[in-house]
Amino acid sequence: MAGPTAPGRTFASDLIALAGVVSRALGDPRIVELAVPPADARGHDGEFCAVRLDCGDVGLAFVLLGDARDRLEPRRFSASDAPPAITLARALAGGSASQRAQALACVNALSQALMRAAAFAPAAAGDSFGGLAPEPGDRLGMVGFFPPLVRQALARGIDVTVVEMRSELSRDEPGLRVTTDRTALAPCNKVLCTSSVLLNDTLEAILEACAPDASIAIVGPSAGCLPDPLFARGVSFVAGTAIERPDVFTQRVSLGAPWGDAARKYAIGSRQWPGAERLLERIARAQRG
Repeated sequence: MAGPTAPGRTFASDLIALAGVVSRALGDPRIVELAVPPADARGHDGEFCAVRLDCGDVGLAFVLLGDARDRLEPRRFSASDAPPAITLARALAGGSASQRAQALACVNALSQALMRAAAFAPAAAGDSFGGLAPEPGDRLGMVGFFPPLVRQALARGIDVTVVEMRSELSRDEPGLRVTTDRTALAPCNKVLCTSSVLLNDTLEAILEACAPDASIAIVGPSAGCLPDPLFARGVSFVAGTAIERPDVFTQRVSLGAPWGDAARKYAIGSRQWPGAERLLERIARAQRG
């Protein structure tokens, strides 16, 4: 169920503030590499940049919004010029498309660093529905067109409404509606939302369009952040990507190659999440010895 937030607070501002607390707790990790897929990369593996920190953790972000991929340049930093991740993370609020992509990757890297340091290992994602487990009788909403998932849902006898920015995809068919109108999500009791909404300033509007009691999942590699600001806004599940082999992974990103065994998908439910505050407490206790 979507809940109200304080006036003037946005998802981006809340996430930046939380990232700042995490950064200080971890000693302000610095960026050692920004990996960007080549412009001619095709498919899922060419859609995300990666930030790797000096503690080894990696965060991802979608780069096909605006001119983000064209403006981002891959880079390795030396110890003398490596910026703290939190410095670049602040551009998530108000930055250009490329700055926001880099900023979210930094926030996600810090988030992954906290989860690892606090020994919190998210459970593997059981499927691509982000924990929603749609069943016959459900009305499934999607923000972003996922053709394989649409086919799976329709095969189960589940009606699907897709909200998609590209008007040329709009259509009405038995069991399927594709529209640019986000208010069409209101009748849906389960909503699957691409993690690109964390970058394009549409998250709050999408959540407002959903029914108050809808179960909502944010899914995709860009959803590697600490989920607290999302759960506070009524999101039920956050499904992201954890990096198992950082050096191998960033090399594959740079080549536009499949990620393979260097990454794994996970899902976190609001009821299973201990909360960032508790993870920070674990870190503080460990630091005190």
